[in-house]
Amino acid sequence: ALALAALVKGIGPSAISSYGVMKKLISIWETKDCPLARKQGAIFCIDHLAQAMTLMFEPYVIATIPLLLLTLADGRSEIR
Repeated sequence: ALALAALVKGIGPSAISSYGVMKKLISIWETKDCPLARKQGAIFCIDHLAQAMTLMFEPYVIATIPLLLLTLADGRSEIR
């Protein structure tokens, strides 16, 4: 997660869309039988991207809202 955030910060915010980072992170959450560690990793990636990019991450916040709602609604306490 830290390496991804540093890479996107170095390349620029366009790396998120050109490499399909957000689409991949969202697809992890939409998969029902995805392992717990993978879902936690997706949340950590979004967290570190938001911290590293600060205001440059703002356009991507709208895409993360459904993901965050799914996280809060998950029945497993490890995810919430």
